[in-house]
Amino acid sequence: MMNIKLYVLIASAVILMISGCVEEKPELKMENDVNDSINKTNNLLNDTTVKEKEIPFETVSKGVDSGHKERKKYTITDNSDWMNLWDIHVSIRRPKPPLPEVDFNQEMIIAVFYGTIASGGYTTKITKVIENRTNLVVFVKETIPGKSCIVAQGETSPYHIIKIQKVDKEVIFNVDKEVIYCIT
Repeated sequence: MMNIKLYVLIASAVILMISGCVEEKPELKMENDVNDSINKTNNLLNDTTVKEKEIPFETVSKGVDSGHKERKKYTITDNSDWMNLWDIHVSIRRPKPPLPEVDFNQEMIIAVFYGTIASGGYTTKITKVIENRTNLVVFVKETIPGKSCIVAQGETSPYHIIKIQKVDKEVIFNVDKEVIYCIT
């Protein structure tokens, strides 16, 4: 009787060990699947067609005194739209500056206007332009004076207009706002 109990106990232990080994294989397979996914992602990131590249730009005009009073962003790809935007932009200046030359076969204009504000201390600036596989991302930094700042009293209209190499992709604006705190 003791031998039968011993055999049953040994057989049960062997079955548990074997079943435990069988259950571990799917976990190892899952780990391999995760590793495969990580490897594929790393390969995509190393692929030069996926990488982003910074696009150089030239500032056409920048300041706080635009005749353009609305908060708006533009991508200009033809001379007619450029002339219309420039006329609005310089409408408050005397004498009016001439229209900057742009070769729209090879270049395009990106413009950001903060809109009209009742005081000074505000700025808007295009900091960089990044091209990826599907988009052109324009990074804009807007600064806002903190409550303790002493600012000029009077209307301002911050803006930044740039010229870049023409790219036939959707333009996305990424706006970052920063409050500037002043020491009083």
